Amino acid sequence: MTQDIVDSIISKDLKASGIARIFILADPENCIKIQKSLIAFNMNKSGYAILLGHSCLNNGIIDGSLMVLPSYDINSISEKESYINSLSYFINEFSRIKVQNKSLFLQKYRDLTENLLFNFTVMNIRNKIAVKIGEISNFGLEIKNEIQFPGEISTMPESSISIWISGNIGSFNPFGHCSSIVNQLYNQGSEFAVYKINESKTILPNFILRLNNQINCGATVWNYEFAKACYLENKNNLGVAYLTSYLSSVAVATLNLFKELNISIPVVNGVNSAKVLSSTKLYPTYTRMVINTDYMGKTWVIYMRAMGWTKCVVLYADDAYDLSVYDIFLQVSRFAGITILNKEQYRKFPYSYNVSQLENYRKNFQNAIDQNCNIFFIFFTDPVHLYVLNSLYEMGLRKGDGVFLLSSLSGSDFLYAASDIDIRKTSELLSGVLFLFVSEWVGSFGKELQQEYIERYPKYGTRMRCTHFDAVLAIAEAIKMLLSLGKNYENYQTLNWAIKNLKFKGCSGRVIIENDSNDRRLDTYSLNNVFLDNSTNTWKTVDAGYFAPDSGTFFKLTRKIVWPTGEEIPPNMKSFDCPFRSSQIQNSTKSRGIKAGICAFISIFSIIFAVFNWKKYFSYKLEMISREKYFTEPDYWVLTTIIIESLQFQGIGPSFYAFNQLLYEVVSSSSYNIESLIKGDIFWKFFYSTLVFCIGWLFMNFSIYLELSNHFEKIGIGWMFQAIEKSEKIVTPLIINIFFQPMITMLISIIQCDYSTSLELESAFLNYDCYSSCWNSEYLSITIPTLLILVLYILLAIQARPSWQEGQINLNIKSDPACIMIKSALQVTLIGIYKTLRIISQILHCSVYLFLIACYLIFIIHRKNFNYDRANLLQIFCIICVFWNGSLSLVYLILNSGHYSIYLSIQLFGLLIIIVCSLIIMRKLPPSLLIKKEGKKISNLFRFSLMNGSLSNSSCHLSMQKEYENLYYSNYKEALGDSSKIIESAMPISLRSSPELVYISDIQDLFEENSGGVELS
Repeated sequence: MTQDIVDSIISKDLKASGIARIFILADPENCIKIQKSLIAFNMNKSGYAILLGHSCLNNGIIDGSLMVLPSYDINSISEKESYINSLSYFINEFSRIKVQNKSLFLQKYRDLTENLLFNFTVMNIRNKIAVKIGEISNFGLEIKNEIQFPGEISTMPESSISIWISGNIGSFNPFGHCSSIVNQLYNQGSEFAVYKINESKTILPNFILRLNNQINCGATVWNYEFAKACYLENKNNLGVAYLTSYLSSVAVATLNLFKELNISIPVVNGVNSAKVLSSTKLYPTYTRMVINTDYMGKTWVIYMRAMGWTKCVVLYADDAYDLSVYDIFLQVSRFAGITILNKEQYRKFPYSYNVSQLENYRKNFQNAIDQNCNIFFIFFTDPVHLYVLNSLYEMGLRKGDGVFLLSSLSGSDFLYAASDIDIRKTSELLSGVLFLFVSEWVGSFGKELQQEYIERYPKYGTRMRCTHFDAVLAIAEAIKMLLSLGKNYENYQTLNWAIKNLKFKGCSGRVIIENDSNDRRLDTYSLNNVFLDNSTNTWKTVDAGYFAPDSGTFFKLTRKIVWPTGEEIPPNMKSFDCPFRSSQIQNSTKSRGIKAGICAFISIFSIIFAVFNWKKYFSYKLEMISREKYFTEPDYWVLTTIIIESLQFQGIGPSFYAFNQLLYEVVSSSSYNIESLIKGDIFWKFFYSTLVFCIGWLFMNFSIYLELSNHFEKIGIGWMFQAIEKSEKIVTPLIINIFFQPMITMLISIIQCDYSTSLELESAFLNYDCYSSCWNSEYLSITIPTLLILVLYILLAIQARPSWQEGQINLNIKSDPACIMIKSALQVTLIGIYKTLRIISQILHCSVYLFLIACYLIFIIHRKNFNYDRANLLQIFCIICVFWNGSLSLVYLILNSGHYSIYLSIQLFGLLIIIVCSLIIMRKLPPSLLIKKEGKKISNLFRFSLMNGSLSNSSCHLSMQKEYENLYYSNYKEALGDSSKIIESAMPISLRSSPELVYISDIQDLFEENSGGVELS
């Protein structure tokens, strides 16, 4: 046979079939040809076992080959001599045998030949010389010297050939640097590919693909001296192909070092996409399963335009990959009208950045944040982008403060893998981010592989594992192609050519390498969206859209994007309601302490004043109504006030907004406790209106007290103060009753500065207007006078409340002064604890509130607030309603459950029970001593109209007038006592005998004229 025929047989039949154990039985000439062919196709290396026939004696050229020869044959010089020696041996043996008969001769022959069959010498070719290492006899195999197989290994090779590849797929980095869990996790895809190739037996059916993962020359940190020593040590252990680090800068440095060391092994990777790696001239042995960064940079610009964004901020690392993404993005954005807002000198970071370096790059982050832009491009490789997000959180950003678009991200895989990442902080900004990458796990083939991968590696995600899978699959497919062509896959140049000319279906879709490029031809580019699924509390990374330049639709969204801002499409720039980001807001402990001190002082001072005033001036016990009287308008006003004040009590109590929004808004509005409705300019309009109203009422009281109308009468403007004094009679009942709690709530809001933007007291701002700073000179010039006016108002209002009702002659329903004082002090105290405790702990506020309400309820039940039993009952049941709502709110806060409809049903049912019970008890009370006056009858009115309206001659009119006026006149006489004599003495004689003809207004005028302006009290 010619050498070419032998080579064809060896390459196409033996090597392609993965035959590992070869027995050469041929004449000496062909024995040499076969051995040369085995050497040419690298079948003389580890993994093979070669047994030579006796004809190859003295022709064995493959070290590690074995020969088994008869013991008499080992000294033969040639084949002819071997036959002669064999014949001589038999002749000599038979000559010594004395045979008596034929059967005995045959038996002796069998014994002789049997002994000959089991006497062999085992030879091992070493340095082209046959060395005796053992014997085979009827006693068995005896190896006296260690066997040396091809490749200088001493163990018997497996029956299948192992094809070795290697890779920088671990986590090891040079001494002094942290390990890289990212590189190791990505290459789970590589390990999974090896597993699937060996399991399926369809690509390399007679081979075992093996991956050497011990090439620890720096996973993500490049150190030239360390790497050089490492690769020199492992130069012969790299296999037929090499998988480089996922980090582009390390990949570039490795390829340059391979050139220097004359290592021409094919290098493949699944994620390196730095532009420089596209060049076949610079890196002819390199191939990758992704496109270069040019397309990523261009695609981001296209996506920005599609979203309507024209401004952004950019942060990038000085890694080869991130630099190339940034460079192309910078170039294309200029032509597309995209403006990068943050300054150039503050954009770049080291590729190994971590949170410990924050102080060195604080200006970089601050400059980006200060642009008030929503769009952040973060061009960093895994997992450095997580450190960047962590740092942005430390700088004050929170969820919703921006949209983060990343150049590289494998999902949330490394959130829990990197030990030096603050999970809570990083998670808040990670949810809603977007990143671009080659589509992965494509089609039914890809989906099946993904599911199997998840079952095998359940702990972490699947992003970027697919392209690493395809990198190994590309090597296997190239070997398969070479085997079918009868070419040597162990030849680096041949295998590299095969990889670059591949067309195969991978888990990321069709894989074709571009001509004159190391890049994969683009199929589809996925827009990935990372978010936290609140329903399952798990992270999800989904394909939200794709870019397909070869199709009719260049860009298409396949699902709704989960934005961190919660909006449909976030605006380009941040529209601030305040001069700072919401993420900068923090609790102002100092400001809250000052507020608590002021509220405590006002509450304690009010309590002391109320108790003193009660004991000093209003210690008498109110008598119950003992005879029938008619309801008057002030009586109706008192009953209405009971209901309104109950609503106001509820308005500064625990919130039940979660399960009854409508009712809570009503009760809050009754007390001016409408923080969610009044902000900014609206707050100041309410505040200044309340302040002016309060000052006006105080001025009215001082005007009356100082008798300014008399003093200014001489200069002709006394009428003005007389008008003020008359207005005071109308305004005072409103100011000291209905508006008492709302006015205090509004005025004390001026000190509600619960938050700040720093630890400094001066950075605190007003809750209702974040543009108003607290505790500076301008703020204090408003606050101090307001607080003085507020204290003065509270004191006068507490004093005026019982005094006013004593001066109302036509008021039947009156309140016990002690109850008035206690109620006044309670209202001020409840406002104080609402403004201080509620913001600290709603449960604490609710508990204190319910305790005070319960005490007040017990007090009014025992004391009987009003001199009218139905008014007492109405107030008690109103306060019970307040206590019920507060108790239900406390249960809701403690259980923290979301069954809103259940709480609403319980609340309404409870209120209904209270109302029904109050009506039942009301009906069982004795007949009311206050009766409603009947209205005029239609017949009397008709009769009146027929008599031309003559008052003097209308008996109908006189009877009605008499009935009406007698009631008021008798009430006045009873209320005034001796003062009625003064009024009667001033009456005309005609009226004294006919008091039924006197109108109430006449009596009031007469009293004022004859009492010198003294109040009725």
